[in-house]
Amino acid sequence: MGNTSKADNVSPAQSRSEIRHAISDHGNGAMTR
Repeated sequence: MGNTSKADNVSPAQSRSEIRHAISDHGNGAMTR
């Protein structure tokens, strides 16, 4: 769950946007990576 580390570094709102974008962009693969 590398996304957790990234989300912890950025703001809650930004992390949410990043995760949502990643899921829409590549799906779960992006989050795991």
